[in-house]
Amino acid sequence: MMERRQFGRRELAIAGSIEPPLRPPIACEVRNLSREGALLTFDSREYLPGRFHLRFDDFQTPCQVIHRDRGLAGVVFEIPYTADRNEAAEPDAPPAPQPGFFSLQGLMTLFTRRSQ
Repeated sequence: MMERRQFGRRELAIAGSIEPPLRPPIACEVRNLSREGALLTFDSREYLPGRFHLRFDDFQTPCQVIHRDRGLAGVVFEIPYTADRNEAAEPDAPPAPQPGFFSLQGLMTLFTRRSQ
């Protein structure tokens, strides 16, 4: 199978939390991770919406589900993941927000880029 990811991924097993809007959090495990997305495992009996916030290791980002199959979900991050929180995700991007929070300037930059 041809690899379609723009950025490499690394295998891991980190506890996380899927946080759907207006619903209780769902426990999950981040099974692999790249700068742009992740593969999650979760209890297949749980309802998984198409968009939610994902939290793990002091990182939080809005996500969109790309594919899902019985307890597995591949997601793309709306804000790229960087292992070093002091490093910006892109050269011209604003500084990375503090863990668990988003800056208003960073969100405005994201929305401006998406609308162009």
